[in-house]
This record gives sequence, structure tokens and C-alpha cells, in this order.
Amino acid sequence: MKKICLISMSLLLLILTPIAKAEDSSPSPARNAVLTQKAEKEAVKNTRLQISDDKKASREAQLDEKKANIVTQANSFLERTNKIISRLDNIWAKTQTRITKLKDKGVDLTSLDEKIPEVAVKKETAQNAVLKAQNLLTDFESTSSPKSLVQEFRTSYTNVKTAVKDYHQTIVVVIRDLQNLTSTKKATMTPEVKL
Repeated sequence: MKKICLISMSLLLLILTPIAKAEDSSPSPARNAVLTQKAEKEAVKNTRLQISDDKKASREAQLDEKKANIVTQANSFLERTNKIISRLDNIWAKTQTRITKLKDKGVDLTSLDEKIPEVAVKKETAQNAVLKAQNLLTDFESTSSPKSLVQEFRTSYTNVKTAVKDYHQTIVVVIRDLQNLTSTKKATMTPEVKL
């Protein structure tokens, strides 16, 4: 009987030992609470990271949209300026043909000799200012910090407007002088009427 008792005890010991070890390896309630808090903190941290990534993506999308709007508006400014320069070129071409016709007729236009080259200089200045503004615009599309380039484009476009106004003003001066020269010629050629 002692043998059976010993065998049954050893079997019981063999069976209960792994069960006791399994119960010891399961975490205690305090340990479970610590693990749960760590998991919650990790989840909060991941959520915050996700929110910051979403905000960053949103800011980048807004920046890209602002860039696109600025580029569109700047392109419309430059297109309008190019149209103005084109119209001024047409006016200047007509004025030049009028000058050549008057020279062919023998009208003295020596007072315009200084002003005609000045118009060409102003035209070139206006075209160069437009090209510089267009170059800034192409730089703007590829930059990561557009603020300084926007300010630079504003000053450049102000220079464009000034150059175009100067070009226009010199054409106006030449046309007025031309009108004054032709009106004095007509006044001297018309006979006096006696009453």
C-alpha cells in the first residue's frame, strides 16, 4: 500500500506541478493594471502621432493650394501685362509709320530724334522686367518657402508696372510732339480768311 500511495503521490505531484507553475506565471492584478496603463499610453501616443501627421499633411495640402492660387494669379498678371505691351507695340508701330510718312513728305522732325531711341530703350526695359518676373514665378513653383519669393515677385511686378508705364509715357510724349509738329505745319499752311 505504501507503494501505491507513493506512486499516486508522485503522479499527483507531477500533474499538479505544471498547473501550479502556470498559475504563478499568469500576471497578478497589479501587473495587469500596469500593462494596461502602458498599452493605453502607447495607444494615446500613437493617436497623437497620427493626428500630428494628419495636421502636417493638411498644412502641406493647404500650402500647395495657396501656391497654385498664387501662381494662377501671377500668371494672369503677367498675361495682362504682356497684352498691354503688345498693344503698346502696335501703337508704336503705327506711330513709326506715321513718322516715316511725314519724313517722306519733308516735314522737319529733328526734335523727335532724341525721343525715338528712348522709346526702344523703355520697351526693352519693360520686356526685361516681365521676363524677370516670369523667372521668379518658375522659381516659386519649386520652392518650399514661398513667402520671400512672393515678396520678391511683388517688388518685381511693381517694377514691371513702372517700366510699362514709362514705355507708355514715352510713346505718348512722342505722339504729342508729333501732333504739335503737324498741327503747327497745318496752321502755317492754311490761308488767312478776311472778313
